[in-house]
Amino acid sequence: MGSWMLKLIQLQLVLVLIQHADSGSIIRYLPGFEGPLPFELETGYIGVGEAEEDQMFYYFIKSESNPEEDPLLVWLTGGPGCSSFSGLVYENGPLAFKVDAYNGSIPSLVSTTYSWTKVANIIYLDQPVGTGFSYSRNPLADIPSDTGAAKRVDEFLRKWLDKHPEYFSNPFYVTGNSYSGKVIPAIVQEISNGNCICCKPQINLQGYVLGNPVADTDQHHNSRIPFAHGMALISDELYASMKRSCGGIYFNVDPLNTECLKLVQDFKKCVSSIYEELILESNCDTTSPDCYTYRYSLSEYWANNESVRRALNVVKGTTEKWERCNYNVHCNKDIRSSIPYHMNNSIEGYRSLILSGDHDMTIPFLATQDWIRSLNFSIIEKWRPWMVLNKVAGYTQTYANKMTFATVKGGGHTLEYKPEESSILFKRNSKNTMGIKLLLLLLPLVLIQHADSGSTIRYLPHFQGPLPFELETGYIGVGEAEEEQMFYYFIKSEGNPEEDPLLVWLSGGPGCSSLSGLLFENGPMTFKIKSYNGSTPSMVSTTYSWTKVANIIYLDQPVGAGFSYSRNPLASDIASDTGSAKRVHEFLRKWLAKHPEFLSNPFYVAGNSYTGKVVPAIVQEISNGNGLCFKPQINLQGYVLGDPLTDLDNNRNLRIPYARGMALISEELYESLRRSCRGNYVKVDPLNTECLRLVQDFEKCISGIDATYILGPKYKDAANPYETNPYAHIMSLQSSSWANEESVRRALQVHKGSVGKWLRCYREIPYRYDVISSVPYHKNNSIQGYRSLIFSGDQDMLVPFLATQDWIRSLNYSIVDHWRPWMIQNQVAGYTRTYANKMTFATGGGHTMVYKPEECYVMFKRWISGQPL
Repeated sequence: MGSWMLKLIQLQLVLVLIQHADSGSIIRYLPGFEGPLPFELETGYIGVGEAEEDQMFYYFIKSESNPEEDPLLVWLTGGPGCSSFSGLVYENGPLAFKVDAYNGSIPSLVSTTYSWTKVANIIYLDQPVGTGFSYSRNPLADIPSDTGAAKRVDEFLRKWLDKHPEYFSNPFYVTGNSYSGKVIPAIVQEISNGNCICCKPQINLQGYVLGNPVADTDQHHNSRIPFAHGMALISDELYASMKRSCGGIYFNVDPLNTECLKLVQDFKKCVSSIYEELILESNCDTTSPDCYTYRYSLSEYWANNESVRRALNVVKGTTEKWERCNYNVHCNKDIRSSIPYHMNNSIEGYRSLILSGDHDMTIPFLATQDWIRSLNFSIIEKWRPWMVLNKVAGYTQTYANKMTFATVKGGGHTLEYKPEESSILFKRNSKNTMGIKLLLLLLPLVLIQHADSGSTIRYLPHFQGPLPFELETGYIGVGEAEEEQMFYYFIKSEGNPEEDPLLVWLSGGPGCSSLSGLLFENGPMTFKIKSYNGSTPSMVSTTYSWTKVANIIYLDQPVGAGFSYSRNPLASDIASDTGSAKRVHEFLRKWLAKHPEFLSNPFYVAGNSYTGKVVPAIVQEISNGNGLCFKPQINLQGYVLGDPLTDLDNNRNLRIPYARGMALISEELYESLRRSCRGNYVKVDPLNTECLRLVQDFEKCISGIDATYILGPKYKDAANPYETNPYAHIMSLQSSSWANEESVRRALQVHKGSVGKWLRCYREIPYRYDVISSVPYHKNNSIQGYRSLIFSGDQDMLVPFLATQDWIRSLNYSIVDHWRPWMIQNQVAGYTRTYANKMTFATGGGHTMVYKPEECYVMFKRWISGQPL
């Protein structure tokens, strides 16, 4: 103890001798940044507290627009103990680090695009003392606290303004994120109270901005469980068990409630590999430049360089080792909840903007919504999407207390994950403008000459050189007099075609060509990605093709899809779900008769989207045919379905709880819908006008979202309303341009005159939807013992994972492998569970495989080889 006290006294003697200036210095150049700074930077200290012993370090950047009139902000980073430099270079400042592997030299700095300093003057303040370059001249000073920090920041700001009187009249806002959600409302109250008792100088306080703020620690910890459930990170069963056993209290659990404690451990295990601040990422090795958080280490290399400290005018000897976040800083967390401060600030009439990244599990948006709701202020602008360039960037709602809540779609715990959207959101709010108010003409096809066989294709137009895989195309005639000519692309496995499984792949729609699957989902070639300019696109090989481990027949079905056609244009039969099952079954036996070398290969039926209605029926048809000894026998082993439509009404009804879990609708709207509609949102009683109105509110709310991938932008084209995703739009343009070129048709051996204009998806195809639900087929196939892999993109609202989980649960099979993350290179790719009926369910991605090709390939490769995901 004596030695410890002696060191403190020695340190105190050293610090009192340190020469420092309680003023700012203009910085023209910074180490690591090439040339003079393109903005005005000032750094310095302001002394606060008794005898100004607490020296608070700041970075001040003038607005790059109109500094005389633009708002003045103070920015506080959370922690407590995180330097505001983190905000400056990672979130909303005009500098960022170039992410390179550290080689011992000073990390490079570059300018950013979406800095808030383009429209505001910002003071980035290191607080409390012990954070960043802020220090105390008295090492025996009291431990900082939340309420103490509020007083210190108020004192700092008045002293800073006293030295910068040109900013007296600028609108002033207190801003920050994360843990500063506890402190900032208290600072606002301190400033407001100081203004009332005429503290000088007066501060032109207008409000505050908070990103993913801590408000009540217990509350946000408890909200992680419903958040994780809504985001498909934990199973329905675990969530229901936790609700029942824990009663909504998952943090500071009663030690005697052993069942709840066990379930909480199950929850923690389930999410242990998820990066909490952005659940779309996984935990990774922070020392690797490939890891997102590696960039944080660059600030420490930079700020601990002596030339940097000299440039910043850091007082020598005050900070031994600079840390981006000093989590060892002593802080008395004496504000249990900041809600009373929010209430008081609302009464005083201050504006506030509360941001929440909808994929942040550290402070889930549910927790933020909950405390805002507890303020009990009426809603003056209902929940709606906010847009950037006609694309949904998030959702927003405004209250009578001048508080605006906004989510950032795909956003995480801090602004750095969505810098453009966060910048636009702030810019609008700072100016008080948040919320700116078919068959084609048939030819006599009976005259067409054709050959009911396949052709080997060695070269394809716009693919450089010979194809690096074996491709065969052709037709198989099915139906009466084989009048229906079904076109296929067959690609041999690049692994071991004699033994690898044989798959038939069917694209959804109905009416979408299987070429869509070949080129954009799981095939060995695709188009070179570039903006479509009207010319035929170039083709390239892909990395994650399923043909590396399987032989695949890509089949255009039903007739009218892709290059499949009917030789009898007057045929009276309209394609249907059950009819398609029979036609595909016939096609497969005829195809195998012509390819007997594949008779012994394990066979699977695979597809996505609408084929969720048809594939289970096809499996049953094949199974029944085998039972009746149809020749040739098909070595049927199971089926694979991606985001499968199963029961349309159930699918649509579960979009509402899905949207609620994904922060697309407000809690109030969800509760109102549930109360008024009682779970039926599709076939609503016409007399239930309240439910009808609420459903309209729901539809309006999600109208700007791409249902196939809610994180992506929505594309709008009046000429083609079916393509809502810009990537799907480009896919349609590229594939249509390619498939309609005459040289391509010749190379593919397409029958001349059989198909007019090729469409990726022929949406107007005459079709009878006669399978209302495919659940009975799944049940029958389970009884027959066939394996199945059902995967569901957790960002897909078209066929929500909740709907898929629901029908799987209805099969009532026991669980043999409990809900857990499945990993790729130690990163969470999704979640999985296996049932006693040999059915494996897995999550990850959007409505089709285009969004996560690597993950889907690894998933399929493991499953098809019998390995656990």
